[in-house]
Amino acid sequence: MRTKLIPAALLILGLQMVSIPTLRAATVSVREVAADIQYPEGAEQGAIKFVCAESEDLLREVFQAEGRPFESSLVRKAGGERCHIWYEPTLEGFRADPDDSQVKALMFDVDTLSFLSGRTEVVGDSLDVVKQILPHIERPLEIILGVNSSLEDEWYEGALKQHFKALPHNVSF
Repeated sequence: MRTKLIPAALLILGLQMVSIPTLRAATVSVREVAADIQYPEGAEQGAIKFVCAESEDLLREVFQAEGRPFESSLVRKAGGERCHIWYEPTLEGFRADPDDSQVKALMFDVDTLSFLSGRTEVVGDSLDVVKQILPHIERPLEIILGVNSSLEDEWYEGALKQHFKALPHNVSF
């Protein structure tokens, strides 16, 4: 009889050892991943963990038993074990996309007056975020810039050219 590793139990276990009968009495350890000190609210405490086992094959079996994505390139050595990140959604109904699902579109709500005026100083708003991110993304995406007033398209297109010399993206407003 197969006994399933229950993800909810992982939130309680912390660094304790978990015995999984289906894996020939092998032991799996669970280690909490500390939040990034620059972004302490980036993930709920306990949402991200490392699940570790004595071998990568055993680790893969644990993930397959739970129907979770397993990527060999994410396996790290720690304390003589092989560890892989284990993410537990903390918002009801939320589920991260599969590892291989690519982003196809981004939407940014920008301050219309700052955008149209060609503002150059950095104030840290969403327009500045867009100006930092888009030039680094080489793969064409659908980009939607949310603006809060209706003007002629030429105004927005002109402002777009002021802020970005050339983009591979399809930008709409």
